[in-house]
Formats: sequence, structure tokens, C-alpha cells
Amino acid sequence: MLALVLVGCSDDPVSPGLVVPGTYPSDNYLTNTADQQARLEALTRATSEMAQGRASMNRVNLPELLRFYQQLRPYVNDSYEVWVDSWIEELHKSSGTLFDEMKSPEESGEGGVANATLFEEHGVELQQLIEKGSFASWAYNEAVQIMQSSPMTTAHIDQIVALFGASPSFPNSDKVSTDKDRFSAKYAALRDKNDGTGPYTRFRDAALLAQGAITSGPQYKAKLTEALNTMRVQWERALAATAVNYLYSTMDRLSETNVTSVQRTSAMHAFAEGVGFLVGWYGVPNGARIITDAQVDELLQIMRTPVEGPWTPYLFWQQSATHLQELQGAVQRLQQIYGFSNAEMESFRYNWVQVQGR
Repeated sequence: MLALVLVGCSDDPVSPGLVVPGTYPSDNYLTNTADQQARLEALTRATSEMAQGRASMNRVNLPELLRFYQQLRPYVNDSYEVWVDSWIEELHKSSGTLFDEMKSPEESGEGGVANATLFEEHGVELQQLIEKGSFASWAYNEAVQIMQSSPMTTAHIDQIVALFGASPSFPNSDKVSTDKDRFSAKYAALRDKNDGTGPYTRFRDAALLAQGAITSGPQYKAKLTEALNTMRVQWERALAATAVNYLYSTMDRLSETNVTSVQRTSAMHAFAEGVGFLVGWYGVPNGARIITDAQVDELLQIMRTPVEGPWTPYLFWQQSATHLQELQGAVQRLQQIYGFSNAEMESFRYNWVQVQGR
């Protein structure tokens, strides 16, 4: 049933009766999305608590972190929930001490802080796996559940938009003074050149089409399905493009001459972001995503962070000359899975909000 809902036809003749709004309706948006906003706030609070561990002698408050994350659990896919519990525990254990990123895991104990970043003993910043992984394993996963609603209402579209991290104003920027894009929407904006073809713009236009199809009548069900498919695909492609961006950053920073400790841990941070944006897809319902569990497994093996272990990503920064180019294989595999063009891959290197001053 899920596949039927998400992979409907889109060949309905366009009727003059289909009215697509020019701007996203904001009536009752906050009321319609109150539950989703509460969960988004819980993730924000959980992320803030994890960030407390970036100070060298600060211990992450495990009960508080678990309390915030508890609000997301009913909407997180089962596979990810098992892993995130162990990551939360490991993140807590690694806090409150210092870390040398050039030591072996055996020498590093439980990990610790290096250059204001908290790593577990293999050099992985677990905050990024927990936070960024939640964008797919929870927010996208909940949006997919909402897309199965029958009948779909405009309130349901509001909820999907909220889970994406956007607002009715759709600013295509995380830098504006009000209603800035957050969560997945923030990263979709960073990958969007604002030329009408980027993932953020396409998601926004599909949300407008979905609103129009619902309000124009049940005869536009196929147009609604088309819109939901586009929202889903552009959301996933934006996060995949962001994983590519962070892999590029990792390779660029570790390829510099005489890499400093600060540069190295910055690359390690970027690496963990890339892992986080990928690992959350594992276990999302089949038929509701492009990437498969087998492909996620393949990518994480290349990145030396398979979910079942053992983890050896420290080889990328401790033995860069030998191992760093392995990450190019992950970049190439992502291009194949998502059919990104060479021009798109090059554009993923840039933060377009910053480049364009949006």
C-alpha cells in the first residue's frame, strides 16, 4: 500500500480547475503542526545537550538527553532506534575528558574532546550521527507515514513541510531574521542555486501543488501523488547531496600540506556529518526512498563505519596518504545511486546561501 501511495501516476491532463497557490497558505499552520514542532524542539534540545560535551571537562547529562530523544522514538524506524541508543550511551561515556585524534582506539579509552569537538575512541563525532541521522530516520520517516493518510488534507501537507524544517514563507535560507530554514530544509537551501532547479525550490513548488490539488478537489488525486513524490525525492536528494558536500570537505581538508590538529578535527567533524546524513536512511520503508539498505551498508563499509562494526575511520586522518582516496569511492557511488550529473556534483561543493548572500 505504501508503494502505491508514493509511486502513483502523474499523467492526468491538467484541468483549468486545478488552482495552485502562488504562495504557501499560512492559515492554521502553527496549529496544524503543533505536534511536529514539539518534536523538532525536542531534537533541538537533545542536540544542545550533546553539544555541552564539547567543553573538555563537561559531562553530557544522559538522563536529560534521553528525555528529549524519548519524544522522537514512536516515529523513528526500528533499525535506527537500536543503534541510536548505543550511540547516546557512548557519547555520554566519551564526554568529560580529552582526546588525541592521532592515538589508536586502544590508547584513547572512551574518546573525548579535541578542538572543541567530542569524539568517541575511533574518532567519530556521535552527535552528528544522532542529530543528522534523525532527519531521515525520524522526520522523513514520520512524513512518509503522514503521506499514507486517507484522505490527505492541507493540514497533512503543513506537517510534512514542518518536518522538512521549512515554513510557509519558504525563504530558501538559514540566515534570514525570521522563519529561517532548519533541519533538512536548511541543507536543501545550501545545495540550491536558487535558479528554479534545486532541491529546495522543487520541494517548495511541490508543496504548493499538493495544496492546490487537495483544495481543488478529489479529481486531482494523481496530481497530489505527483507532488508528494517530488517532495519525497527532493528531500532525499538534498540530504544525499549534503553527504557528498561533507565528503568533499573531508578529503580537501586532509589533503592540505602540513595538516594541523585543528584542520584534522575539522575534517573529522565533516566526515561524521557525511556518515550521519547517510546512516538515517537504513530501515526507512522500502518504496519510500531511492537508496536501499544494501546501498547504505555498501557506503558505510567504504567509509569504514559499518553499523555493526568494526569502525576504522581513523585511518583516513592518521594514514591519509594510504586511505583518504577511498572516500572518493563513496562520492562516486552516491552519484551512481542518485543519478547526479557531473555539474550537480560540482555544485554540491558550495554553500549557495553563503555564495549568493541570501
